[in-house]
Amino acid sequence: MPHEMVFGNIPNIPNLKVFGCICYRNNNERDKTKSRANKCIFLGYSTTTKAYRVFDIEDGKLVTAVDVKFLEKEILHPHPVMEDMIETPPIPTNAHDDERSKVDETMD
Repeated sequence: MPHEMVFGNIPNIPNLKVFGCICYRNNNERDKTKSRANKCIFLGYSTTTKAYRVFDIEDGKLVTAVDVKFLEKEILHPHPVMEDMIETPPIPTNAHDDERSKVDETMD
């Protein structure tokens, strides 16, 4: 059902952000040697507070943040930290193929 039919008003679309875009969250640290913001990837909105859910690339953590600046035209390419977090299931093999390879090995 369209939003307008359910809630009786037109949704405010400009508030929506591009999923997976680059963003920077304020790290609120007072250390002058550290950067003031951490590079993140926008993942969505918090369901419990008025905040954003972002993946902090530098810390490797999923964070809820309010003070976020978005670069919606920039999408991050796969990052080594993210690849480590994704588990790929093993490729199933056909039992018939296993038997055939065993027969080939015994013939050699």
